[in-house]
Amino acid sequence: MSALRPLAFSALLRRLELELAGGGPVFGLARKDWHVPRPEVDLSHGLGQRRAANPIGPAAGPHTQLAQNMVQGWLAGARVFELKTIQVRDQLSIPRPCIHAPHYALNVEWSQELSLAESVREYQKTAWLLEILRRSRAGGGLPPRANLDFLLDLSVGYSLEGLRSTAMRGALQALRQPEAGFESLRDTLDAQQRRWAGDPPAGPVAECVTLSTFHGCPPEEIGAMAGCLLEDGWHVIIKLNPTLLGLERVRHILHERLGYHHLQPDAEAFARDLSLHGAVDLLGELHGKALGLGRSLGVKFTNTLVLHRDAALFPEDAGPHMYLSGAPLHPLALATAAEVVERLPQALPLSFSAGVDRHNAAGLLRCGLAPLTLCTDLLRRGGQARMAGLLRAIEDRVASSACATLAEFQGNTAGSAAEAWKERAHRLRQAADIAASDESHAAVQVMRPPRKLTRVLKRLDCINCDICQPVCPNGALFTWVSPTAEARGVRQIGVLADACNACSNCETWCPELGAPWRVKERWHQSAESLLASPEDLDGSCFHQDGLLLRFGRQLFRYRPADMLQEDVFEVVVPDGAALASRPVADAHRAQHLERARMLWKALGSGGDHPVSTLWGGR
Repeated sequence: MSALRPLAFSALLRRLELELAGGGPVFGLARKDWHVPRPEVDLSHGLGQRRAANPIGPAAGPHTQLAQNMVQGWLAGARVFELKTIQVRDQLSIPRPCIHAPHYALNVEWSQELSLAESVREYQKTAWLLEILRRSRAGGGLPPRANLDFLLDLSVGYSLEGLRSTAMRGALQALRQPEAGFESLRDTLDAQQRRWAGDPPAGPVAECVTLSTFHGCPPEEIGAMAGCLLEDGWHVIIKLNPTLLGLERVRHILHERLGYHHLQPDAEAFARDLSLHGAVDLLGELHGKALGLGRSLGVKFTNTLVLHRDAALFPEDAGPHMYLSGAPLHPLALATAAEVVERLPQALPLSFSAGVDRHNAAGLLRCGLAPLTLCTDLLRRGGQARMAGLLRAIEDRVASSACATLAEFQGNTAGSAAEAWKERAHRLRQAADIAASDESHAAVQVMRPPRKLTRVLKRLDCINCDICQPVCPNGALFTWVSPTAEARGVRQIGVLADACNACSNCETWCPELGAPWRVKERWHQSAESLLASPEDLDGSCFHQDGLLLRFGRQLFRYRPADMLQEDVFEVVVPDGAALASRPVADAHRAQHLERARMLWKALGSGGDHPVSTLWGGR
């Protein structure tokens, strides 16, 4: 299985500095896709005691576990980042493929794929990199008076015992008081990088925690978990499940109203989850506790819906379940929100994450839902650049309503609090009823998979459609130019292997038949990474004064010619901590040597691609 390996902070910093100064794409996002805020519209929104310039960003998921992904999201306009859920079980084995998102999305992921320590460090890196972008206005690429403030929202689960464990308490503390972590990151930088990076952000990495009540979270423990977080000084959001609607209501909306008869909810998930009345009572109790502690309590709609696994999509080791998001979840989450809000006697901050896109985001905000976080839409063609279009649609809608601020647009500035809450419930009920009968959420409209050709994907010479690179949620795909005669000057696709977890979304969207993550040239950040990767995957990395390569399950070492000697190309085999070498007697020697030379010329000697900006070429 391909495993994620975080990229070094110094490498990410080098890439950010060079690409901001270079005038081209930054972390794979073209400058035309950066979001430039409209100065006459104030979309700022508070979460806990912090405010972000707008209430939009990626949901806890594949876009929020690696620092480079969140840099790309910030440039596209995201200002609220729901970090991928951390929990005490941090050695999960995630089956592959783990995502299927040709229209709506199905997944078999859980929480973070990194260790707790790696996740904490990745979130500290994220905070510092985004602060550099905010402070420098993306290297001067954004207007001087634009509000660029952002905030990170931590997501945690899934049991009281896990939350109280030494490992989780240590992770939470390291994010509340990150000074030692920032100092450790600074120690990895040279003097020039320290000057360029400046000081890390002041204060906690995050002040707000979203408590996920998913993946078997015992309903009787939710109150104690939230109470524990509140007592530790966190602002808390309870993320509820669509199972609150009840099995029959969910089946009616999903099957009878929307036509997704092939998607089968898991009845046991409904039996073991929190009930609607239990959720309302719990929120009331926790609201009082939060007020007494000077903290805030909010509620978010919703987690994904638990379905029976489709054996044609996910392997048996994925277990019995898969999880639904996107267009079919949207009406279910809105119906859940309407049911809960109608029963709550007091106003609570409401946020939303289910099928959010540029067509419905402004309407959701109008219902009083904020922040809005999204995932499925970002897995579609265009990737995180789609957020810029979504934000433009919101700005246009707010401006056309003659409102100067998000608060005005949501109707939060007039009338009593009780009247505003009643109006919010009414708008939610209307939105839920409309969504359940809206053809744009129905299977007949949604289930239109990406177009496929009959052509088989090759290592070099694909159709250069620019589709696969942005749909990668990990930012693992990049472009480079081949110097070889058969593909001279043609842009190629490469894979940053350590950022690729073989989720397969690139394969879903590639018009050709094949998986870019597997077929294309894969580049590792170290020999350790290459040697630890699956033997059936080719790959390369810098090694000593040349390259270490795996072609066809065999390891080679390549050192380019200099003034004193010819190219060195030899087979190597691991021998303890060293690599023993022997001559290449392989029938494919000439072919492999030419490939090694091509990689050195294209990727090993500088150039306009991440291998150069991350590691500097050789």
